[in-house]
Amino acid sequence: MASAKNPGNPTAVVGLKLKKGTDIEAKVQGFLVPEFIPDDTLIVLTGDVGVGKTTVALSWAADTTNGRIPVIGGKCEPANVLMLTNEDSEAQIQRTFIRLGGDLSRLYVEDDDSDLPWNIGHLLALEARIKEFKPTLVIIDSLTTHVPLKTNMDSHGDMAPLLVGLRRIATRYSCVICLIHHNNKSETGNPVTKISGTVGIPATARHVLLCARHPEDATRRIVA
Repeated sequence: MASAKNPGNPTAVVGLKLKKGTDIEAKVQGFLVPEFIPDDTLIVLTGDVGVGKTTVALSWAADTTNGRIPVIGGKCEPANVLMLTNEDSEAQIQRTFIRLGGDLSRLYVEDDDSDLPWNIGHLLALEARIKEFKPTLVIIDSLTTHVPLKTNMDSHGDMAPLLVGLRRIATRYSCVICLIHHNNKSETGNPVTKISGTVGIPATARHVLLCARHPEDATRRIVA
């Protein structure tokens, strides 16, 4: 008989669950933007402060709610969007979304009057809302303002469980979770090392998108 000191099933104690390759359910990859942004993943949209990352993300949201493929155009099924922001008021988000031509009836914004502000440590709450509203796109603006108190963003050990949890939710419900984040002030030619916090942030996300001003047109933005 197994004892607490000598369990008969050590794998259960460790918590390592494995699945045979032949038992993995085959899935055709879908996209929010064909061949650019998969529809079931965690992405980080980063750039300098004030470059317009929120507006870029909301333009994708506006297209999504109206049945347009973001960035490249073309038709798709209209879908819901969740906008979770501590950076702008709900009224400011509404004004920007209207200016971008979005369908307000498909936009769900974090309530300014909530007595229980949400952060990415509350993954079950996010999962419940995704199950309820079935969004194609979830925008979290910003990562910095949505981490739990006392979280060290320079620590991979602090950030990895939160980001892996977000990535799993995105995969489970076939939605894009877009984390808006900021660059640091380091002088480097490597765009990944310019992202604030631990290198685990860009490493955990499936895609890292850098937003910058167009060098020849101040009204346009480049996302690479």
